[in-house]
Amino acid sequence: MPYIFVMRTHSLLFAVTLALALALSLASVCSGCALRSPSESDGAGSADNAVGPDAKDVAADGSDANDGVADGGVEEDSFVGGEALGNSSIGSGAVGGGAINNDATGSGSNSNNATGSGIAPGGDVRGVTAGTVDGGSVDSDAADEYAADSGIVDRYAVNRGSADSGAGAMGESSITLTVWEIWPEENDANAKSFYESLEKWRTDYPNIEIEIYSTDNEAYKSKIKTAIATGEAPDVFFCWGRGFSQPFAEAGALLAFDEYLTDGTLDKLNPGALVNYTFDGKVYGLPFIMWVGVLYCNTELFDRYGAALPETNDDLLAAVEVFRRNGLTPIAVGAKDGWPAMFYQNIYTLRAAGADACNSALSGGGRFDDPLMTLGVQKLIDLIGARAFDPNALNFSYDDAKYSFLYGEAPMLYQGSWFAGEIQDSRESKVYDKVVALNWPSLPDGIGDQNDILGGAIDCFMVSSKTKFKEESVAFVKYITQNMSKRSFEFGAGISPWKIDISDIETSPLVKQIIDISASSESSVLAWDTSLSGKAADELKILSQRIFAGQITAQEFVGQMQKQAQQQ
Repeated sequence: MPYIFVMRTHSLLFAVTLALALALSLASVCSGCALRSPSESDGAGSADNAVGPDAKDVAADGSDANDGVADGGVEEDSFVGGEALGNSSIGSGAVGGGAINNDATGSGSNSNNATGSGIAPGGDVRGVTAGTVDGGSVDSDAADEYAADSGIVDRYAVNRGSADSGAGAMGESSITLTVWEIWPEENDANAKSFYESLEKWRTDYPNIEIEIYSTDNEAYKSKIKTAIATGEAPDVFFCWGRGFSQPFAEAGALLAFDEYLTDGTLDKLNPGALVNYTFDGKVYGLPFIMWVGVLYCNTELFDRYGAALPETNDDLLAAVEVFRRNGLTPIAVGAKDGWPAMFYQNIYTLRAAGADACNSALSGGGRFDDPLMTLGVQKLIDLIGARAFDPNALNFSYDDAKYSFLYGEAPMLYQGSWFAGEIQDSRESKVYDKVVALNWPSLPDGIGDQNDILGGAIDCFMVSSKTKFKEESVAFVKYITQNMSKRSFEFGAGISPWKIDISDIETSPLVKQIIDISASSESSVLAWDTSLSGKAADELKILSQRIFAGQITAQEFVGQMQKQAQQQ
């Protein structure tokens, strides 16, 4: 039966001891329970994700970690030494009869069932098991999952799996597919739809076991690049299209789907749904949602302090002044993780320069140092100067920012439509009925259309070209993405790229607002880090953080971006 296992470690020896004790205590009630590997919850830029003699010694040929995919697309903190992704694992994932199989430890392979993989020594163990295992329950209170110790962010594993398998419609023998995704917390709208769809799959195809590995967004980008570079990618994995995954396709690391889509699948997708996953005429991924950038506003706080919901940039600055005067930090941002800071730069530049200019620069046909692109960066600098954000924003992660909003502390947050699912979850959110979704305010001195959006169909699932189960892996991707598309839409994560029947869907006011924002737009721009590849994408996030640190001018920002574009 499914269960959850959450562990953060400071010492491999301590972890092994803890695991042995757990196995012995469960000997009478547990047999054949599959474990999942931990999720690394730290952001980019640290080396504490490394497991092995040196974080820079990643590739089998001894190349430097920064050589990665697509000319430096892999970061040091994701490398795991000469022993790939499993040398810190405890067990092969089998817990039965009180025994733990340590065959993955130091084997030099990517242990699909590793517990402890990717966890650097130097933290404490705060383990907890919760749930029911083969009729016996083991309950405990989880420690704070996001505590940091001496600058090292604790990791945690979320193990959800089925211990049962049997014959199913796709074959007589049982197999296991390894799947990586980015939702260690299940309250995200896409996380909810993924796990609902996964349970449905397990019912329909019990002979195909799915082993899930979860990793937080920013750490995941390093992890999947490392896995591709070292030839250790899982069978199926969440990914981003366009510039993020194109180097993978060019390296031959992805399985082309074309021969598997002749069964009518293409007819079930909306026109243009596959454009961001098609490279050199071949399709390498299937989407499940088209996300939309949204300015979430807490109407209770706006009403309490007499601030008007912003339609223009001047309105936004006026609201910032009202909230500051009353002791509130107006807009939440988790700049520590890079990409949330980048979102604000992206949307301001879209308003200033327009979608055509942004997309042209991102594709290499235009210039980042255009005066209107510079204006967009300057407008963000002005907003920071107006004290719209916490002056210590670089100390706060995405999770810190989102909880600041969910707990009713921050009046505004600009984030993807997937966040609507968490806002509407009354178990986690104190503002579930107090939020409206707006498009980012217009910029009168810019030329961008005020209805255009940051977003698009970029999130997808892909398959490793090295999988032993090509047909089953693609079948899983088709099944999961089509099922997710309707549920994610219903949860407010965005617009479905699949043709779905929405006549039976009852949407909340917040979801309807997001749908209206999408329907009103004629053009969109993807998040810049998914359009760019390798070093350019990484440098963009660093430069965005430097904006919040007050370390760079608008002219310097666009100049550096143009330099990166010319080096791609």
